[in-house]
Amino acid sequence: MHPDVKFMPDNVFYKNICLILCDLFGYRIDMTPKQFFDIGFAEKKLILILDLYDILKQSRKGLKINSNLVRVEPGVPYAADESRKEYQVVNHK
Repeated sequence: MHPDVKFMPDNVFYKNICLILCDLFGYRIDMTPKQFFDIGFAEKKLILILDLYDILKQSRKGLKINSNLVRVEPGVPYAADESRKEYQVVNHK
């Protein structure tokens, strides 16, 4: 964690989180910082939390898939990994 994060004012922290979500995940938050820190807007806040949960779940799933893709397991080679041999009939007459 960046050392300045714990000393950031709430408003600045929220704006930075909004920028990160927009840049990395293409997610745009519908609430202004004032709405987020005011009492009320419970439905919007719950929707935000559920959307963040879905983003984290997709990111974690993507990480699992990527780690499986780079893993090399020794074993029997696949038919596609074998070199392709072509044969021709040669007429020696």
